[in-house]
Amino acid sequence: MTRTGGRENIVLLLTGTIHVYDKHYTILTDPLQRKQHYVTTIKYYLEKYPFPIVFVENSNENLSYFFTDEIKSGRLEVLTFDGNHYPPEFGKGLGELKCIGYAVEHATSFTDDSFIFKITGRYQVINLQDFIVTYEKHPSLNCWPTLPIISGSLLLQS
Repeated sequence: MTRTGGRENIVLLLTGTIHVYDKHYTILTDPLQRKQHYVTTIKYYLEKYPFPIVFVENSNENLSYFFTDEIKSGRLEVLTFDGNHYPPEFGKGLGELKCIGYAVEHATSFTDDSFIFKITGRYQVINLQDFIVTYEKHPSLNCWPTLPIISGSLLLQS
């Protein structure tokens, strides 16, 4: 597929888990703190970027009530499902994979031409614009084989 390289096909995919239960290597486990991080981060992306945003949460905690206007306008989709019950030794990566799969199957913001920036939902990538500019210059980028072109130092803020 040839992409135009414009911003019109960019979608931000944010993933989250508010109730981590017993997952290994999770430092912040307080659901109230985690929820606040997600709400703050979603607001950051809504204010800073014009792109559609899909937030998918896999512990059945719905954050829609924080964003009713943004959801009604179509600017934000909040997807929630019960997908965080699996053996802790499988690691957090399985939860991420389930979130991505759920979003691909259920999000209406994605089209065949979408270029998806997947971001962990608790972190603000403060230099995301650098990655967007790189995508605009190289619209034929497609996943892993060319990732070094857009790799760099992620500047994160939580």
